[in-house]
Amino acid sequence: MARDPGSRVRIDARGPDPFWSVASVDGASEWIADIDVVRRRPGRRWNDLDRAPVSLSDVVPRAASLRNWDRAVRRVRRVRGVDAGEAGATGIPTTTWARAIIEFGSAGAPLWAEMLPPEVVDLVGIDVASALRRNVEEDDPERAAVRVRRAVLSRHSPSAVHARVASLAGIDAHLRVAVVMATMRPAMLDEALARIGAQDRTSLDVVVGCHGFAPPDGEMRLANGASTRFIAVDASAPLGTVLDLLVRRTDADVIVKWDDDDLYDPHHVSDLVHALECSRADIVGKAAEFLWLEGRGVTLRRHRRGSERDSAFLAGSSLAFPAAVVRDSPGGWPAVARGADTALIRDVLGRGGRAYRLHGLGHVAVRRAGGEGHTWQVGESALVASASAVHEGLDLVFAGFEVPPR
Repeated sequence: MARDPGSRVRIDARGPDPFWSVASVDGASEWIADIDVVRRRPGRRWNDLDRAPVSLSDVVPRAASLRNWDRAVRRVRRVRGVDAGEAGATGIPTTTWARAIIEFGSAGAPLWAEMLPPEVVDLVGIDVASALRRNVEEDDPERAAVRVRRAVLSRHSPSAVHARVASLAGIDAHLRVAVVMATMRPAMLDEALARIGAQDRTSLDVVVGCHGFAPPDGEMRLANGASTRFIAVDASAPLGTVLDLLVRRTDADVIVKWDDDDLYDPHHVSDLVHALECSRADIVGKAAEFLWLEGRGVTLRRHRRGSERDSAFLAGSSLAFPAAVVRDSPGGWPAVARGADTALIRDVLGRGGRAYRLHGLGHVAVRRAGGEGHTWQVGESALVASASAVHEGLDLVFAGFEVPPR
């Protein structure tokens, strides 16, 4: 199927602010925001916020130059929140009001809005307005910022705009994303696939390597429509070799690596894809910030390291990268039995590539009782003692899950 509407698209500027335009295809139209997602990449430490919440009218630049918007973004990155609703946006023109939500939201500012007028909602999108409304009751600036930024990028990032405009012409131009998972534990298969099936990104291509056991018959369609294929792999094959095989069995543009027993928020795949687009890195991932220690019955947060920054310290169960990173590498995914994820990151960096860490919310690394199947040899007592916060039980809300899995 064609993936580009080409010359059928007409772009018209609307109003005095060049940030906004309208794309039309065959009589249907969509508002387009000219947001530079790389320029607006967040990068902050959430324990360093030193300014009280402000109103939108306090920080919106009066002259719409790029330099003035840059200055405003730097300011809101230090505050604990911005009231972007009717009470906080007194006297701001509609297009400027909507632009501020997009600019500040994509930059990782914690915004909230109890009420937005319909003309602002038309510009920013209903999902962005819903995220702002949810943040009225949110007391964690990081969760608030991630929620709004996710909604903004899902509608206004360059790839999202391209897909929206193409859809007006009946063309599917969404980025093709594959989830690859190698497992030696058939008992974990159903639960792992259910988590992939709960992802908000549809049309995923899921490729599962059944490492040392007979795969299920045929293909499977998951709850979100993801097509799932199973590949039998001999138990003697090194893990890196298995993962290389899985990557080469899909023609997707982006690869997301999945572990069979970790816990993932339904936005996990989308967040990784956004991070790749905004960072322009060669490989992205989250830090293993949250852990579920099954034997002790506690959920802990190990640290609150700065996120949205270049870093090679990534959790192997949360990696994403353009498929070409492996397909075009002379050695492919390094053929190692242990430390396959670390080996891939090192290989990417050794070839002059960049690694990038996004926020750690919505992903929980699971440590089974007795440490079965884990290569991470750190004692549970040491993990608990060094944690920045510990919660009793499996607390997925604490770990930033928007919709905890059942």
